[in-house]
Amino acid sequence: MARGKKRTRKAASSEDTHREEIAGLITAALGIFFIVCIFAASESSAAGLVGMWIRDRLFGLFGFAAYPIPFGIVALGVLIIINSHRPPRWHQVLLWSAFGLSVLSFVSVFFLDEIAADTFGSFVASYYDLGWSSVRGCGAVSAIPLYPVRLYLGRAGAYLFFATVILSIAIIKTRLSLRAMGNGIRDLGARAVATARDYHQRARSLYVEDLDKPARGSETPDLRLIDSSVFSS
Repeated sequence: MARGKKRTRKAASSEDTHREEIAGLITAALGIFFIVCIFAASESSAAGLVGMWIRDRLFGLFGFAAYPIPFGIVALGVLIIINSHRPPRWHQVLLWSAFGLSVLSFVSVFFLDEIAADTFGSFVASYYDLGWSSVRGCGAVSAIPLYPVRLYLGRAGAYLFFATVILSIAIIKTRLSLRAMGNGIRDLGARAVATARDYHQRARSLYVEDLDKPARGSETPDLRLIDSSVFSS
């Protein structure tokens, strides 16, 4: 019975691994196809009519961020294949999704002057049109969290809010400490000042030594070596 249970668990684990590897492969292939769609120049390209339709949708949803996003999808597929033997960490997925969405919204704040919309629907549609028509901003996706933040906190508050979210997630993921970073910058500045002071002191000492040395050809003659007969004549 014990051996049978172990075999069953191994079989189930193997099936889960294969399932995740297939999911990663499909994700990577989808990212590669998106790359072809984004960089396709005409309808006669390798992406075809479907690819051109997807290209327009990607630019409308993500703006100029549609250029790097397919590469991120490919990297995600590779990571899924590499970590297929591990259970998925959905909290990590949500955390990185919030990080990426905050970056997109932060960038889109710079394009608020080009958006003339009061309602949520028209605001999102305006960013969609901006990304689709001129590849500016970060598309409709970035406008979803940006609208309420801009409405209640204003433009300056939107900058501050999204920057705080980005830095907070970066600190959580990298396990950096702002205090430690500050101390490191302070120590680096102290070392730079000490190095500059030491260099200045050495340069000054060399300058003083050069002043103490008599110039060439200006040595005072020793009168004792002059023949006295010169003066007697």
